[in-house]
Amino acid sequence: MEGIKMRKIILLFAIFIVSFSPITAYCVFVENFNDGKADNWKEVSGEWKVENGEYIQAAATDKGGGEARNRASGYAIGSKDWVDYTFSVRINPISSNNYAGVMFRVGSLDGGADGNTFNNKSTYYYWLIGIGGNYSKIWQAPALKALEETPGDTLKANSWNEVKVDIKGQNAKLYLNGKLQKDFKFSDEVKIDFGGIALATYNASASFDDVKVEGVGLAVAPKDKLTTLWGGIKK
Repeated sequence: MEGIKMRKIILLFAIFIVSFSPITAYCVFVENFNDGKADNWKEVSGEWKVENGEYIQAAATDKGGGEARNRASGYAIGSKDWVDYTFSVRINPISSNNYAGVMFRVGSLDGGADGNTFNNKSTYYYWLIGIGGNYSKIWQAPALKALEETPGDTLKANSWNEVKVDIKGQNAKLYLNGKLQKDFKFSDEVKIDFGGIALATYNASASFDDVKVEGVGLAVAPKDKLTTLWGGIKK
């Protein structure tokens, strides 16, 4: 009898813990630009426009005809709610060389005087994927250095490529067209714990479409495209 009472007490205690645990929703943010707008995206540098349901960075060179370097537009920059998430997007390079890619855990994004986001006022991880060739790298700011530079699959010019980044804790897995390209752990030296996303190019023009971010507790602008799938207990 005492054993039964004890089990009831334990069960009631467990119910009490669950009932009073903070609830955080698992959410999905989607953006396909079909409404002709890029609301709440921060265009830090470059020549961005929405055309035919695509978000296009059109500048492959600067206004003087020199290198366009890094051009980026970000979403939820600096958001402390964006910690662990899966970020996917389709990229169609218009240029036939150089780089296009994605930034994640973007804590801040500064274009600088020349529009180049490679500066120590920014904080982010940046996967620069080669257009053609066989090379890509992961860059980090404010350390301003490459964390990993290895051969791998690259973007096909004038074709849609599927890019996905899966971030959990201090680990990130990067996929291109369904194939795992990089699996690395952030070092303590350059660790960034939170931040939003950005679309980016380096000396190239490209189209972006079908942005999707999935994660727990994603905070977005009130009118943006956020779907709450289910509630879960925050651990």
